[in-house]
Amino acid sequence: MLMEEQYPLEREWRIWVVPPVRKKPRGHRGPRPEADPPRDVGTFQTVEFMWRYMNNLPEPSRLAIGANLYIFEAAIEPSWEDPANTNGGRWTFSIDRANSSDESWQTLFLMLFGETLDSDKQVVGIALARRRMYTRLSIWTRDRDNNLATLALGNVLKTKLGLPNIEYQDHGAEFKTYRHTL
Repeated sequence: MLMEEQYPLEREWRIWVVPPVRKKPRGHRGPRPEADPPRDVGTFQTVEFMWRYMNNLPEPSRLAIGANLYIFEAAIEPSWEDPANTNGGRWTFSIDRANSSDESWQTLFLMLFGETLDSDKQVVGIALARRRMYTRLSIWTRDRDNNLATLALGNVLKTKLGLPNIEYQDHGAEFKTYRHTL
């Protein structure tokens, strides 16, 4: 039996999926159903397992409207309340329905797993939110006060993905939004 050589990633990653919120039954007068919590799909820490997951996840354009997909460091949950995220924020941008988000998503996750997105491990995860008229991509960061690393990351994203503009949202109590204009 041949043993495959494994190529380790620098960090262990976890994939989370949130299905779309169920619609209220016709004529139902109660509150809107709450979103399901994120479902843990699995973890990986090698290139081989990363590709096994990526090849079996639907492309963004094929995800159900309202679904969310997260890829985070294995020990960090995709929520602002997770202790690893409370001092962070996220770069976010939307791709309208007319343009495919599949290529941007693939470029983003390859940059993440290739560790070319940021040199000082500022990124804790990436997120995709599929909506009817657009797809929103987010890059979650560890430390909002590290302005140099945060702006460098924004520049890399804007350049590599060819974005006209992106926003940085602070996960702090005030939830400030900063427009990145380069």
